Amino acid sequence: MRQIRESIGREMRWRRTRFLPSAFELRVGDEPAATLDWPKLFSRSPVATAAEGRWRFRRNAPFSWTVTIEDADSGAPVGEYSPGPLAGTLQLADGRVFRVGRERLFGRLKLWRDNGGELMSFSRRPSIGGGGPMQIEGSASAEKDLGLLVTFAFFLLTLRRRRAAASSGGG
Repeated sequence: MRQIRESIGREMRWRRTRFLPSAFELRVGDEPAATLDWPKLFSRSPVATAAEGRWRFRRNAPFSWTVTIEDADSGAPVGEYSPGPLAGTLQLADGRVFRVGRERLFGRLKLWRDNGGELMSFSRRPSIGGGGPMQIEGSASAEKDLGLLVTFAFFLLTLRRRRAAASSGGG
C-alpha cells in the first residue's frame, strides 16, 4: 500500500469496492493507499487499513455517534471521538486533539487541528460509486497518524451519508 503522505498534492478518491457488506478503497491514481471495510453485513465496527497501520472504529451503541478507535491487531485504545452539533472532537491517546465535521451547516466535511489548521476536506457530493474525492493540505504531511486521520474522517462521512439517505427515504 502506498504511504498517504507521499501522495499529498495528487488527486485522491475513495471508491466503493463492495456493496454488501460495505468496503471502500482510497486510490491515488491506480494505487491503493487505504481501505475501510465492514467485515459483516450489520457490523458497527469497520476496520481501516493504511501503510501506517490497522484500526477498528467501534461505535459504542447502535445509533451512537461516539466512537472508540482501537488498534485492530492488539485492541489497544488509540483514540475517542465525541460528536458535536456541527463538528465533533477526536482525541488521540497521546493527547492530540482534532475536530471533524463542518464549520457551517452546509459546508464540506473537514478535519482540522483543534488549535486551527485544516488538514483535509471531502467533496460535498458523493460519487456514483459511494466514495468521492478528497483533498489533503500540505500541512498534513507533518501528522504522524495521517492514515488513521484520513480513514476515520471518511468513516464519519460514510455514517453521515447513510443517515441522510435513511432519513430521506433513499436508503
